[in-house]
Parts: sequence; structure tokens; C-alpha cells
Amino acid sequence: MGTFFNRYTLLNQYGISSNTNKATQWLDPDADYKLHKLGDGLLRKYEHFLGPIRSKRQLRILELGAGPDNNIGASMRCWKNYFSADAELHVADIKESSLELANEGFHVHVCDLGSPEALASLAALEWDFILDDASHFWSHQKLAFQHLFGSIKSGGIYIIEDLCTSFGSYTASYNPSNESIDAATYFFALSRRAMAPWCPLEDINKGAVVQLSESENALALQLDMISIMENSCIMIKR
Repeated sequence: MGTFFNRYTLLNQYGISSNTNKATQWLDPDADYKLHKLGDGLLRKYEHFLGPIRSKRQLRILELGAGPDNNIGASMRCWKNYFSADAELHVADIKESSLELANEGFHVHVCDLGSPEALASLAALEWDFILDDASHFWSHQKLAFQHLFGSIKSGGIYIIEDLCTSFGSYTASYNPSNESIDAATYFFALSRRAMAPWCPLEDINKGAVVQLSESENALALQLDMISIMENSCIMIKR
């Protein structure tokens, strides 16, 4: 367990109380609510980035994926507790059961997040914070990023969780489209462009495994910062 992020406790406390597995501990509904302790968790690290926008008024937040039916909406309740009362909280999921979250004041979008048309509809709004915790298919994660990052406001934050599914034994289940480039390789290519935006693209990509398309190059130039951590990638919009 690291120590740098131990200073951040508030978001993690809300995560524990809402029983999201992003927190340092949670009760597993698939195992008779057995207590799992998850080391640093994710929320302590997220708070480092989300803390500065927490007090902003009228934030618009989108989470891709509502969670399994036996723990649906757990992280949405965490965001509701953490952000200001006037934050507009949206969730998108393919399951009709996610509609029940509308009873708690959340804006629910029932759609296929592997569909460019559905993602284009979500991109019609501007967002302060988007978190992708949906299918975990690498092809879906990349597609959502390509469609939605441009709709993030300046200074806004985009997080993709569980990128580990593009590696090793996970790929049989989570890479059905047989994507040849894993998440680390892809986001490293974007980070090279973000690191030297003044450099011609052909020089940036010299010898690289990934050649960025024109649209991907445009996205990379919108990156103010990209940070890689265990399981996740965090990006801030210029």
C-alpha cells in the first residue's frame, strides 16, 4: 500500500457508506456480503483530482455503467454525497433496471455504450466529469473515450476504470473484437503527443507501435494531463 494518497479520506468514506467497490473496503453482495479490503482503493486517488472541482456549482457528471443489479447505483450515491447538492448526476447503462435510479434523482440513459450513435447522443451535453466503469470491453472503453472526451469542459476530468482487462488472461472475455493494441500502448501514444504538442506528428510517432488517426491526434492535443495508475487512466481537458 502506498502512502501519498492516504491524506485523502472523505471521498473514500462516502464510497464505503454507499458500498462501492471503488472504496478501500466493500461488502460483496455475490458472497453473502463478505467484507473485502482493497488496499488503497480507487477513491483516495480520484479525490486528488476531483477535490479541486468539488465545490464548483452546477457540475454535470456522467458515469458509464450503473453497476450490477444487486448493488446498482452504489458509486452514483457516492458522487451524490461528495459533490454539491446542485450537481446534475447522470448514469448510462444498457440495463432497463437502471431506470430505478431515476427515483433517487439521477438522470438515467438506457443505451448501448458500444454504439457510436448512443455515445454521440451523450456527447451532445457538456460534462465536468465522466467515469467509465461500464462493460470493461477495451473496444467499448476506447470508443467511449473517442466520442466523449471532446464533450468534457475545459479543466474537466475523464477517468477510465479497469483497463487491465485489455491484458493477459482477461482478453478472452473482454476483447471479443480482438483489438490488437492494449490500453497502455494506446494511451502512451496519446501521452507522447500531449507531451510535445509543438512537435510534428510524424516525428512524435517515429518508431511508435500506434499511429494516431487525425481525430485521435486532435483528442491528444486537448489533453492537459494524462495519468496512469493501477487499473485506471485519468485525463484532464485543456
